[in-house]
Amino acid sequence: MEIAQCGTEDVEAFGAPHAVAQRRRQSRHPLARQRAGESTYPIPGREGSPVGHPEIRWTGRGAPQVQAALPGCPEINGLFVRPAALRCQGVGTALVHTVGRLPPTV
Repeated sequence: MEIAQCGTEDVEAFGAPHAVAQRRRQSRHPLARQRAGESTYPIPGREGSPVGHPEIRWTGRGAPQVQAALPGCPEINGLFVRPAALRCQGVGTALVHTVGRLPPTV
């Protein structure tokens, strides 16, 4: 599995529903947070095709109660594996291990 940081061109590779959601909430999209240095949005691939995505939010979760309980703790958010045929094959586990080794950007 190859893993690279997500770019604008990768958003379209996830299909229309993801692209529409991205346009509706542009400022809250993982790419916007990545550009702001708040998160890393890696895209894993197999044979040149994306197979999912996680986002690691270096600033943690926005909910005040979570921030109070776990200050400064990064959050893995939006873990997704697609197509469904790849689920239960260790792709999600590999993504969690990979993002767990990334150096913080904040």
